[in-house]
Amino acid sequence: MAVGDIDAASTAFMMVCMALVQFMTPGLAFFYGGLVKDTSVLTMMMQSFVSMGVASIIWFLIGYSLCFGESLYVIGNPFTHFGLRGLNVNEALPDMAIPGLLFAGYQGMFAVITPALMTGAFADRFRFKPYLAFIALWLVCVYAPWCHWVWGGGWLAQWGVKDFAGGIVVHVTAGFSALASLIVVGKRQVSEEDLEDHDRPHNVPFVALGTAMLWFGWFGFNAGSALATGSVAVGAAVNSEISASVALFLWLLIDWVRNGRPGLVGLCVGAIAGLATITPAAGFIQPWGAFILGVIATFFCYACCELRKRLGFDDALDVWGVHGMGGFMGTVLLGVLADPEECGGLEAAPSYCVNPGQVTASIEQVGKQLAAALLAAVYSVLVTLVLLKAINVCMPLKPIGTGGLDLTEHGEMAYHSPVRQYIQEPKKGKMVLLQIPGDGVPTTPLKFWRMKDAAQTMKQPEGCLKFRGLDLLWCLLQEMVLLKIADQAFEHAVPDYDVDVRANASASEIPGNSQACVAKRNFDRAGTTFQNNLLDSTKAFELVLTEVKDVEGLPASALAAAAQSYNQAQSGKSEKEEEAAAEATPESGPWRLTLDMPSYLPAMKHLKSSELREKLYRAFISRASSNKTDNGPLITEILQLRKKASAMLGFENYASESLASKMAPNIEAVSKLTEDLFAVARPAAEKELDELQEFANAKGYAGKLQLWDVTFWTERLKEEKYAYDEEALRPYFSLPKVLEGMFGIASKLFAVDIVQDDDAAERWHPDVMFFKVQDASTGNHIASFFLDPYARPGEKRGGAWMDDCLGRSKAVGTKPVAYLTCNGSPPVGSKPSLMTFSEAETLFHEFGHGLQHMLTHVEDGDCAGINNVEWDAVELPSQFMENWLYHKPTVDSFAVHYETGEPLPADIFEKIKGSRIFMAASMMLRQLQFGDLDMKLHSEYDPDGTETFLDVQRRLAAKYQILPPLEEDRFLCSFSHIFAGGYAAGYYSYKWAEVLSADAFAAFEEAGLDDEEALRSVGRRFRETAPRRALASRSAKLQRVASAPQCLSESPSQAIIVLSSDQSVSAAPLPRARTAGYNACNKKTKVMQHTLRASAARPMDHTERMIGGVRDAHE
Repeated sequence: MAVGDIDAASTAFMMVCMALVQFMTPGLAFFYGGLVKDTSVLTMMMQSFVSMGVASIIWFLIGYSLCFGESLYVIGNPFTHFGLRGLNVNEALPDMAIPGLLFAGYQGMFAVITPALMTGAFADRFRFKPYLAFIALWLVCVYAPWCHWVWGGGWLAQWGVKDFAGGIVVHVTAGFSALASLIVVGKRQVSEEDLEDHDRPHNVPFVALGTAMLWFGWFGFNAGSALATGSVAVGAAVNSEISASVALFLWLLIDWVRNGRPGLVGLCVGAIAGLATITPAAGFIQPWGAFILGVIATFFCYACCELRKRLGFDDALDVWGVHGMGGFMGTVLLGVLADPEECGGLEAAPSYCVNPGQVTASIEQVGKQLAAALLAAVYSVLVTLVLLKAINVCMPLKPIGTGGLDLTEHGEMAYHSPVRQYIQEPKKGKMVLLQIPGDGVPTTPLKFWRMKDAAQTMKQPEGCLKFRGLDLLWCLLQEMVLLKIADQAFEHAVPDYDVDVRANASASEIPGNSQACVAKRNFDRAGTTFQNNLLDSTKAFELVLTEVKDVEGLPASALAAAAQSYNQAQSGKSEKEEEAAAEATPESGPWRLTLDMPSYLPAMKHLKSSELREKLYRAFISRASSNKTDNGPLITEILQLRKKASAMLGFENYASESLASKMAPNIEAVSKLTEDLFAVARPAAEKELDELQEFANAKGYAGKLQLWDVTFWTERLKEEKYAYDEEALRPYFSLPKVLEGMFGIASKLFAVDIVQDDDAAERWHPDVMFFKVQDASTGNHIASFFLDPYARPGEKRGGAWMDDCLGRSKAVGTKPVAYLTCNGSPPVGSKPSLMTFSEAETLFHEFGHGLQHMLTHVEDGDCAGINNVEWDAVELPSQFMENWLYHKPTVDSFAVHYETGEPLPADIFEKIKGSRIFMAASMMLRQLQFGDLDMKLHSEYDPDGTETFLDVQRRLAAKYQILPPLEEDRFLCSFSHIFAGGYAAGYYSYKWAEVLSADAFAAFEEAGLDDEEALRSVGRRFRETAPRRALASRSAKLQRVASAPQCLSESPSQAIIVLSSDQSVSAAPLPRARTAGYNACNKKTKVMQHTLRASAARPMDHTERMIGGVRDAHE
């Protein structure tokens, strides 16, 4: 055949081969697409398909010339065949029998699939835009040079290096470039719920289909590399089949032996390994050599994949182990398994020679092959690193978050359904306003249908509730599957709960199926109205002071806040009224005092005018007790509804129903705890009040202390005893520094990093902050939380609380998101928010609740986070976190003056610690009153009888209050803890949980609070138990309790722990049934001390805070 003549058979053969190689790229898309998770399958497939476009365009313009153009030694001349010029369909290239244009087209298919091979390594981690830039640059800087050096007549080809179909040019370059990419993009951000499944293929049939397409196309890849019909093409095709088949079967056997069962995925991977390894040698070796290569490919590539795992490289689809190392090994073994020496000449070569005159087996050839493969590996790694680093500077390579890329990058989904679309749609934090018909109750009364967003902090408008879109979906999902899984999930979570009660409760939740459900809906609505009335009543009161003498005693921060409050109130009035009022200043007023805690508490503690304090006090205790905002009728209605619903579920009263899911076994046990505490708390509190009376009289107060005087003189006595003014400490507790310290202790104890990212979610107010919680070791996003730190009178209710926005659920694919809401003093001017120590303590408290919700690893939404935790254990993490504010290294890490940087003086810190036990008995007595009143209203009181709830309040006040209450005292009308929150028949749990938190903190003390390594160790254990586990078996929680009684006093009639007026401690045993006990007798003293501190750490301002109806969790 003359030079330039075209052979029709070879041309037809190569056209088919070109199509086969092109067919491999969609096959790779299916193969990789099946191996990744279902939220990234389209991204993976698109990365393969788009290579067909990008690579083909580059190939047409300059790619072919760079590879096969006139050699410039390092690279081909890009202008030799620019735009494929000089190639036509009627003339063959030298030493070929096919048209030059066909040759260029066939080689272009290799350029298409090679960069697509790399995508399997960085699956789920590469954004589409930088990927386009990467493959374009990689083709020019990596693929083209090696193609030219090996196939285009470059220096390696001249040296004698052989690569029949792409072992070096395709597999080694792609495999080692993939390895280099992992250094830049790092590991996948895998959520905890996906840790076990993130490497599991989502669609095995896709994997099988892709393997079949690749295998089929590989005949064109390898046999077509002969560039003509004939013996070489036949040998390459047969060798490919042999190697792939052997590797397929042996890989299957290895998986079978190791995993106990044969797997289709392993079988497919084995076939690809065999094909990749045979590629460089397919047209140079005998069939027996192909068999050997198949065997070697199996064990070598399998070992490389296992090595990759041990080294920690997150090569998602083992591109390096299968393609990179398979191609490497095949390239080197070509020098061993090639035709023997007698096949070295074209003439007189034996008939068995596969490709005479090309290459023969020799040590020299092995050395050349090894050197070329090593050089290709090193070159690919280095150049790829440079390319990716440069691209990353211009545009981030990695996506944000752990979700799938299909929606975030392309706005498409592989599997369409309304549920999947809602779950996988990017969470933008949009608020959806649902109009609820009729009486303002959702038409589908599901167990999880409740106010979930931060608008819950504001008054709810009539006839509507606010939801996040994902919560609506959750409600719908619950309706579909709740009845099928509720019993199993509940039984798994609480194995000793009464099955019959659980069944009845589940039935009562079925929409429209029982009167109990209707009753629940009614008192839910009544609870919302109760809260709204309280907000309206609190907002309606104001006390405007214009004379400097009236505000005498108020600290500077309170004066600034009162002036700011006045200006804000004036801004909401008409223009005429606004013009008449001058702007208030902290120095000259006017000053506006309200019943919101940040205004009320400083006034009660510091205002010298007893008359003004009396006015504030009387307004406070009578909130929501008259006119349109009277909560009295609602209290009766709520108690009636609860009684009715409990009776329907077979309980004697609501208290019995409440305790059924708590650690306390029965009402009698709670009463016993209360009475034991009361027996010594009352005498000690009387002594404390006598001391306070003597102190006030000594300071010039005439007469007997009144109720509105107690807080004021308590603060004065505290200042004299401990010689520090809490208000004066505000500059040392700026919110940014307090957050820094709080997050620091969380990081040290629980191995998490907390970063602020306000742009990651929509916020309902500019004051609100948004934080992400990340695992410190992996960087994985675990959870998030909103922090709403400042008071906003008229918008937010008083107090502090934590609630869940989203819970962790593997079924729905959500991570925990929490709300932390406080009512601290807002920034004034350029000053940051300056907190009192009590406000900092409150923030730590709510953060503890948040950690329990966010660090859960329970995957059932019903039991994850704060859901279904025994109520009397709810306060464990919150009270535990408070303890760290009395740990000097922790406080030293953030308590510095916001202007000078001066640390909190050591003597002041010691006085803070000492003040923790100040007025402990009075505080405990007040808490006991709340708890006993709550329990009596839900057990003994008959809301349908002649006695009123106020009669019960007065009767118990006579027992617990040393100073008799005022006639107009209606604090129950503002006690939203039990009438609009989750503490009904559960307020006693504060005391119960103190023991739990004391026990927990005692473990850290034993380890050594100054031993950071020991703290980290205990902290990890604590993370694995208390805050992470939403609900374990109650029997498991009480394993340590059995030993508690024998460690304690033999006289159960003694009081538990109370501080007397001379600061001596009286101790007696904790209740023996279902308490959080001690894990060793030698913890007894420390646990008692901490329980005491927990009681004393809630001074009178904290008491008033609770009177105000603050809910800490589980709203």
